[in-house]
Amino acid sequence: MRSLVLVFIALVMFAPPAASQSPDNMMHPWDRQFQPQQVVGRWQVTGWNPGTTRGRFNYQGVVVVSRTGRTFRVVWRIGKRRFVGIGILRGPIFSVAYNGGLATYIVRSEGLDGVWSRRNGTRLGREGWTR
Repeated sequence: MRSLVLVFIALVMFAPPAASQSPDNMMHPWDRQFQPQQVVGRWQVTGWNPGTTRGRFNYQGVVVVSRTGRTFRVVWRIGKRRFVGIGILRGPIFSVAYNGGLATYIVRSEGLDGVWSRRNGTRLGREGWTR
């Protein structure tokens, strides 16, 4: 028992502090499976506004995603409107905060499928991205 305690003390003394593990250096097993190139590029987007029934989409446009270090710049063009956001890819989840809201997508082989809401929103819209 005493030797086990000594081993534990040695491990604690010589282990790097947890603070040295910055989020930029922390890797989850998902991070090896889902790569930035899976979201970077130009996408066709179709979507449904919050509170609408799923049927014919309410809007369509283009989304362009570019890498900016460990984050992504996301620019939607929907008709004459432009939305700009910052995204984070963590495993199969791509989350984007944009001017006035938040969107979360699941990365799939055929594209991205997600939900979004505006600031102070109480309902979710749906959105799909395809190449």
